[in-house]
Amino acid sequence: MVFRSDKGGQMALYRVGIGTAGDEELLMKSDVNLFPESFTPDGKTLIYVTTTGSRDVFALPLSGDRISIQITNTAFIEGFPKLSPDGRWFAYVSNESGRDEIYAQSFPVNH
Repeated sequence: MVFRSDKGGQMALYRVGIGTAGDEELLMKSDVNLFPESFTPDGKTLIYVTTTGSRDVFALPLSGDRISIQITNTAFIEGFPKLSPDGRWFAYVSNESGRDEIYAQSFPVNH
């Protein structure tokens, strides 16, 4: 399970095992709000949303260097990200057209 907290004075995402007592694992810290949304079907990547003036969607690998990959990068508000069961498609809501609409693109995004 992943949750967000500002318990250290800065917004952060933490991971903790379900049904286990113990320490949370710090995944990342940020100066902006972070909202954990979902995992890729294989559980190896966290999809989260930030508020950085607009709202954008990112993917955070849960192993290795843990360098976030920005999935959406516009001046509009994007959110409610969902992955297809096979992990090949990514859908999200954006107000780019002036009203909330659903957009889809292939996943993972190569940058």
